[in-house]
Amino acid sequence: MLSFPLPLIVALLLGFWAIKALFDRSMSSVLLLLLFFCALQNLIVTLSVHYGLPFFRMIQPMTGAIIPPLAFVAFQDNVLRRIKPVEILPHLTGPILVVLCVAFAPDAIDPALISLFVLYAFLILVPIFQRKQELPRARLDAGELPRVIWLGIGLNLLLSASLDLAIAFALADGQFWLRPILITVSSSVALLGIGGLSLSPSLGRFSSEAYQSENRPAEDVKPDSENARDLAPGSEQNTSQDAELIGRLEGLLMEEKLYLDPDLTLARLARRLSVPAKLLSAAVNRSSGENVSRYINAYRVRHACAALAAGATVTSAMLNSGFNTKSNFNREFLRVTGVTPSDWKAGEQG
Repeated sequence: MLSFPLPLIVALLLGFWAIKALFDRSMSSVLLLLLFFCALQNLIVTLSVHYGLPFFRMIQPMTGAIIPPLAFVAFQDNVLRRIKPVEILPHLTGPILVVLCVAFAPDAIDPALISLFVLYAFLILVPIFQRKQELPRARLDAGELPRVIWLGIGLNLLLSASLDLAIAFALADGQFWLRPILITVSSSVALLGIGGLSLSPSLGRFSSEAYQSENRPAEDVKPDSENARDLAPGSEQNTSQDAELIGRLEGLLMEEKLYLDPDLTLARLARRLSVPAKLLSAAVNRSSGENVSRYINAYRVRHACAALAAGATVTSAMLNSGFNTKSNFNREFLRVTGVTPSDWKAGEQG
């Protein structure tokens, strides 16, 4: 009976997803590159561990070392800020170090790889666990999903580091038979988790119009630190500036109906208002008790309610109100109105 190693199956699955995403243009280039490398690493593990090819056994740690920094760059570019190509260069240090270990210090390969995975896992997880920190480039309709997805990716990096540590202990204890099993689990489970999570529609690429809008130069924007000095929490100046900023925000939303744009992000809103994203986020939080995502999604839900009352179907109301996915729409609709869209429509008709 014909059988295939598990990493090969995972490689084919991730490769198929990557090719599909490439033709669908549904992923950012950095996320797509991460998905391709997860597929490539599983293929290399198959050829190294299961077919015993020496060349692939040699390059396996080198290609594996690319995944943690690539995941971090994808995280930054996807939800925090646009990464310039020159900013990627410092993150080549880790992979280059592993290449040197392969060439000159084989005993240092495992510690170097484990350290790399742990370091970049924490670089992703620390901002994620800072609940007060908004994710400026995350789509607002997705709510907390981008945070949850990147939490999962960060934890998968830690899982991979833990399994690499288990491999090192097994080899030190003479349990060589465990090595192929642990490597298979590490590449299949951890990399499948990273690759699969990166496919979420909530992390999808922006339209060209949204991309151009986000990168349009903004005028008269003070640095965050300068605004922080100007505003002390609870001060009269803080309250008056919050009111002025929220007034401008509401005027912009009502006049241009920006909330109907499914690609809307905190970064784009802040740019349109010529204020730092942190300042806008703090003002919305103090004024409404909500984060920016929930604040904007409330506008979208009210627009959807009006569309449903006018006879629109649930699907058309969702698509015309700035939501990308039905799950996000149903979640936010239930949060704002207390009922599902179908129940709300039935109540209106009844």
